[in-house]
Amino acid sequence: MSLTALQGLETLAKQLGPQLKGPKQAETLEIIDSKHEKILENLEWANQNLKLEPQREKLLLTGRCALSILGDLSRFWWLRGKVKEVWNLFFSILDSTKEIEINEDG
Repeated sequence: MSLTALQGLETLAKQLGPQLKGPKQAETLEIIDSKHEKILENLEWANQNLKLEPQREKLLLTGRCALSILGDLSRFWWLRGKVKEVWNLFFSILDSTKEIEINEDG
C-alpha cells in the first residue's frame, strides 16, 4: 500500500461514486464489492500513515485522498449497510487531517 495506490483508488471512487445513483447502480455495487477489502486496507493504511509520515505535504495528501474516497463511496457504504464499518475510520482520518492543518495555522 502506498500513496500512489490510494490515489488510484481515489480516481476509481470519483468515477464510480456518481454511478451509484443511476441505471448502472447494480453493476457499480458489484465492482465496489469486489474491491471492498482492498479499499478498506488502503484506508486503514492511510489512517496509520497519518500518524507516522514525517512529511506534512504527504500527510495532507494522504488524508484528503482517504476522505475523498470515503465521501465518494458514501452511498455504497449506506446501500450495503456498512456505515458503521467506516464511521470510526472516517472520523479518525478527519481528526488527523484537521490536526495537521491546525498545526500549520499555528
